Amino acid sequence: MAFKLWPATKVMRFSVIAFILCLVLSLLSMGLLGGALFFIASPMLDFFFPQMSTDLNTISGDWVWPTMIGMPVLWSVGWLIAGRYYLHVDALDWTVLTKKVGYVVILLIWNLLVWVFLLSMIRPDIT
Repeated sequence: MAFKLWPATKVMRFSVIAFILCLVLSLLSMGLLGGALFFIASPMLDFFFPQMSTDLNTISGDWVWPTMIGMPVLWSVGWLIAGRYYLHVDALDWTVLTKKVGYVVILLIWNLLVWVFLLSMIRPDIT
């Protein structure tokens, strides 16, 4: 079995390009992408960390900026996971709407999981 460097399907090409762009943007945006991802996950983070403020204007500490820069690096892997999901359900002949909604839902769930992981590792006092 030969290893192909470039994926053959359009969905995986898109996922690989999005993965690379997220890696680059996570460093070039200097935390802006991480802040946007935190804003998306903040309603659900209230359930996991009720004592932590999820307002970006009130969060402070030495952990905030490195986390906002490093979080999108981990989140970018979600593009590859979502692309793999799409290929799996495409083989099952699911509808296009179901595949696309599932793709987006995987990215959102992955965003939440990465934030919960990082916050529980970096800030053990809030768990």
